[in-house]
Amino acid sequence: PTHDGTLVAIAREDGSIEVYDSVADWNCILRCPGSDGASLSSLVWCHFSCNTNPVDADEDNRVVLGGQNRLFSSGLDAFIREWDLNFRKPCSSSDSYGGPVWKMMVEPKPVGTQQRLAAACDDGTVRLYNVEQTRPGVQYVRAFTALRTKMLSVA
Repeated sequence: PTHDGTLVAIAREDGSIEVYDSVADWNCILRCPGSDGASLSSLVWCHFSCNTNPVDADEDNRVVLGGQNRLFSSGLDAFIREWDLNFRKPCSSSDSYGGPVWKMMVEPKPVGTQQRLAAACDDGTVRLYNVEQTRPGVQYVRAFTALRTKMLSVA
């Protein structure tokens, strides 16, 4: 869920992502289509302060998400993607540098500050990335010492 619990994203087996509004009786407010062979293993939200509502509608009554909630996905294809939820497609795709990503976690920080994302990678490392408010995607920072087995989770 988002930091305030109003939006919840779920990944489907076909690689599609659905976003639900918990305030509006758990209505599915959007769906990003999946693709053949897609395998999502983790979804995380990053939150930044801005002056938009978390959920709104444009003049054509399409759902528009405010820029404060940013959704990232990872999977067995070794990429971390940020999703443009208004256009329902990835807006950024970054190599994990560690093979498949099994789990991601966002560093708990005060709202409005730069956040970091940690990824548990198949090569046995946890990799750290910066998420900047003004740039889409993630920027690689460092890898922690690798173990001899897959890293399946991070918290």
